[in-house]
Formats: sequence, C-alpha cells, structure tokens
Amino acid sequence: MEETFCLLPLLSEYEQNNNNCYSSHIDIVMEDRLSQLPDEILVSILSQLTLREAVRASSLSSRWRYLWMHVTRLNFDVISKFPYKTRTNSDFLKKERLRNINCINQVLNLHTSHTLEEFNLCFPFENSFKYEIDKWLKLASSKKFESLKLFLPVKYWLKHDRYSIPIELLNHGSGDASLFGFGALKSLTLESIDVCNQVANLFLSNCPLLEQLSIRYSRVLKHLEIGPSLKLKHLEIYLCEIDYLEICNANLISFSFMGTEETNLRLENVSSVVNLQLKVFHGSLLRPVDLITTKFNQVVKLSLEANSLQLRCLDFDHSFPKFNNLKWLILTVGGATDNTPLGVTPFLQASPYLEMFEIKIKWYDTRIYDRTIISLWFHSPFQHLKVVRYEGYLGGRADEEFTNYLLEYSLALEKFIISPFYDHKSSKVERRARSRAWRQLQGKFPQGVELVIL
Repeated sequence: MEETFCLLPLLSEYEQNNNNCYSSHIDIVMEDRLSQLPDEILVSILSQLTLREAVRASSLSSRWRYLWMHVTRLNFDVISKFPYKTRTNSDFLKKERLRNINCINQVLNLHTSHTLEEFNLCFPFENSFKYEIDKWLKLASSKKFESLKLFLPVKYWLKHDRYSIPIELLNHGSGDASLFGFGALKSLTLESIDVCNQVANLFLSNCPLLEQLSIRYSRVLKHLEIGPSLKLKHLEIYLCEIDYLEICNANLISFSFMGTEETNLRLENVSSVVNLQLKVFHGSLLRPVDLITTKFNQVVKLSLEANSLQLRCLDFDHSFPKFNNLKWLILTVGGATDNTPLGVTPFLQASPYLEMFEIKIKWYDTRIYDRTIISLWFHSPFQHLKVVRYEGYLGGRADEEFTNYLLEYSLALEKFIISPFYDHKSSKVERRARSRAWRQLQGKFPQGVELVIL
C-alpha cells in the first residue's frame, strides 16, 4: 500500500528547493549508470515504490527531477496509516483527512502521465469530502488506466452517509466505449460505497476489457446480470443486499458470493468456474452443496464458510454427491464449540481426489470439556491428500481426534500445519493451545510426514 502520510512536506520541499538538492548530487550522477537508463525503465522502477519514495528519488539528480510525475501506479491508502487507537478521535481524523486531501490534490495536479496501471483510493469518507472525491475520479478518468480500487468506509454511526459514484461521471451518452473515461479498465473493486444497478451496468457495458469485478458492502445493488459478451473472468459479490443475480454463459474462472439465501441466483452454464468461494447466511448448507455439484461441477478450489449450527444439520451418512474435481478445500467454521471440527467430515468424504485441505475454526466457546465425542465414520482412505492446515487448533478432544483421523486415513500425507488458536485479548489461551498441540501430537506422525506448529 502506498504511503501518503508526510508526503505533503516532501512535495513542498520538491517545489521550493529542488534546484539546490540537484547541484549537490551532480558529480555522483555523472558516474551513475542507473541514470543512463531510458526514461521508460526509470519510471517503471519508480512505479514500484511508494509515492513518498518516488518523490524523494527526485532529489538524486536533475535527470530524476520530473520522473516521479510519470509513475504508473497511484495508490492513496490513507486508512491504514491511521493508528487504531486514534480512529475514534474526531479532531485527529478531521485534521488528517484535510492534510491528505491537500496531498492527493497536489499529486494529481503534478502528475502528467496519460496512462496508469493502477489508481487506488482508500479514504475514510464523510459527505463534506464528496466534492473532492468526485474531482479525483474525474481527473483519473481523463487518463487510461487498467485497475481501479475505491474503498471509502464511513464511521459506524454514519452508515447512512455513503459515497456513490455520480452517474454523470460515467454516462457520456455516446455509447462509444472509446469515449468512456474508464474504457481501458481490466480490474474494478468497489468497496463500502453504494453501487446502484445503473452504475454497475454502466461499468459492465462500457468496459469491454474488464476481467475482474468486485463489489463489496453495497446496500443499493439489487439486480445484476452477467452475460456471455463480457471478458469477465473473476466476479465477487460480497455482502451486498442483492435480490437477483444472473450469470448465464459467462466464461468465469472464479466466483465469490457471500450473502443470504433470499438472493435469487440464476446460474446457467457456469461450469468454467474452477475457483469458488461461497457463504450463505442463515440457511442450510444443502443449497450451496447443490450449487457446487449441479452448477459448478468443475471446481478445483472451493472455499466454503459455515457456522457450527449449519454443520450440525448435515447428515453423517455422507449421502450428498461427490466433488470429483476438487483438489483444494478451505472450510471456515464460525461459532464453534467442543465437537464442531468433527462436523466437516462429510465434505472430506465427498472429495475423493482432494490434495490440500485447510480448516479454519473460529471458536465461540474456548472451554475444554472432558466428554465422550461421536465416533467418526469413514467411507474410504484419502488416497491423494498431501497437505493439511489446521487453523484455530485449541487442543480439545475433538481437535485431537480429528487430527488422529486425518493422520490414520491420509495415505499420501506429506505435511501437517497447526496454527494454534489466537486470542487478541489474551496470549494465555494461545500459549495453552500451542502447548496442548505439542503434547498431543508429537510422536504420532509417521515417518515422512512433517509436523509444523506455528
């Protein structure tokens, strides 16, 4: 991420004192082979740096004086630079916002390149700054750029004040993609802003090169249709209040959906998807399982998020269809208690060609109980499973038994990685979990299987 803090003083210094700083380096630069490279290569090098570093490099010599103005990546990440403890300090936030607004204005006014690889803006939004953000997008749209990321979160008590992209900025009325300001886009990420149906459709219809689209946390996106005429390869719809999503004959490679079972998903000919990520809130896991086996039957990598209640509702007769192409399975389980890890076994038994398995346990109750656990039924050994990663290992009976089960029936196992449960409030729980892992698992692993406890 780009560093925008303290950039404003550097820009001021650049404008006021650049002549002085070059003269002191002139002798060094005479023998500087790097400065003898073509401008295009030097700009490419500077584009890999943060803006702060690129501006600072302008002091190396007169040869470098204006090169930073042509960098092809403009990443303004203001959010990550706020210390966590100050994010609720209104006076501090206001001061830093104004400071960074001035900084971004100066960079965009001085930047002269007509093409960009990336334009990323991560900025804490308030309605009073909407004019500035509109202006930045208008300046950016005057250039050709391939990647746009907007992340504009609001304070949790101001969630009614969300940024939305002005329709007039996108709709030029010509219908000609070559005249559309964002026509060269290949990647678009819109997070924590209100993306309405019209805005989403304008991007889709006027960006013929678009390959990646991610819309996250939009409250007003209700209807979206993805058809066969698009070059879109990667689609993510994450926690949007969407009612209808249609994907028909699209050549998607990856699809990520996180939402509720109320969303009407119309999926036709989406078997090109090989990387699938699903989470359906408040519903049965049978629906996503049905989608995987009937619509996404060529999936190679599956990320599925569920809660312990959804797992408990699965039948242990393992009767649902096989995932015959699945090689990599990532299961994230929230609200876990005692026996929860054992509930994932139906997915393992339905994946006969699995090579990598990751389980991520998010515990609701971290107490360890000394109780009898259900016995694990198995259909057949895992012939292809090579790597297991167990994240959130607490050290209870279910953790230990599930690990023993994987060790006993994984015939091709090469590596088993344990990441003990982490509690940011108390390091004591983490230390106990790591200690239990060593005590329970050392000496149990057969020769040739590597145990890694992080």
